[in-house]
Amino acid sequence: MSPTLWGLDLRQVHPAKFKSSYMWNKTYHLRRTKFIVYQLAMIFCVISESLGTAALSDYRDQAKDIARLNQDGVAEWSGDYIGVASYNIFNGIFVAFVFGAAFFFDLIFPERREDKGIRRAWKWCAVATCFTTLASAIAMTVIFATRSSRISGTPEQVAQITQRLRENGSDPLNYRDNALAKASLAFLWPGWLACLWATWVLWKSDKWIVRNGPWTSSERVKRDEEGCFDRPGLVPPTSVTSMTTNGNTIPETSSQTTLNPVVHDAPVDLESGLNEKNGVAGRKKPGMEGYDYHQDKLADKGRGGGPTLRPSQLVKAAEQKK
Repeated sequence: MSPTLWGLDLRQVHPAKFKSSYMWNKTYHLRRTKFIVYQLAMIFCVISESLGTAALSDYRDQAKDIARLNQDGVAEWSGDYIGVASYNIFNGIFVAFVFGAAFFFDLIFPERREDKGIRRAWKWCAVATCFTTLASAIAMTVIFATRSSRISGTPEQVAQITQRLRENGSDPLNYRDNALAKASLAFLWPGWLACLWATWVLWKSDKWIVRNGPWTSSERVKRDEEGCFDRPGLVPPTSVTSMTTNGNTIPETSSQTTLNPVVHDAPVDLESGLNEKNGVAGRKKPGMEGYDYHQDKLADKGRGGGPTLRPSQLVKAAEQKK
């Protein structure tokens, strides 16, 4: 019995899943689009966060250097930019958490079953990233364009400190003249657009999966033709490690979840996702009116969440190993 966590087969977590041949295959609906837009949202927001953090650190160090001069009443105040950059750090982590997790689970467990509450959490967290990123972008834009770091003290002290900062090549007092702050803002707005796009794709993908399963239309038709949706349920574990169909022996494979081809009077390999239960009359199939993939997986007692193969693919894999 393979180790599981939340019903997911942990044996599916393998470096081979990051190969381009697997990552960019055409088996699953919107797979390539999701991986592209999820990564765009993460990359833009995390780069903005990193650049903003660098600018924030520079202003804090600069304020500490001025404080070390030990001149009464002299200090640098840049709390407005430090505050908005700190919020942008939270936003970058939040976006990376939401779409990074979505990327990971869609990559490793593309056929997983999710409860309705989990699916709602995915969707509304994605919506939340759009609002948090927009708030960060607006606040940073206003502060960047209209505010500047302020030095307190007498006019003579302020002029002296300002001249010293210029000679030392320190960070400019005007935020809009700071290259790091400018670059951080430049990446943040595309990050917001990428979050909108990723959220739309996530909602659209969830709606498709509920009605049609995670596969593309062409893949679903192939699976239906090979009887993958005809036999619900998984039988208890047996000692059988392979099965024979059309004269070909199908070897044991990694844990599968929804592959249920029609195989009459044949031994069954649980690990390949096959079963020997009788079909259920009137059972809905993917694409039919009223079909719910997640409810169907629950009825199937599906486990693992990893990718499954059609019988013809299993036979082909067996022939390649010979």
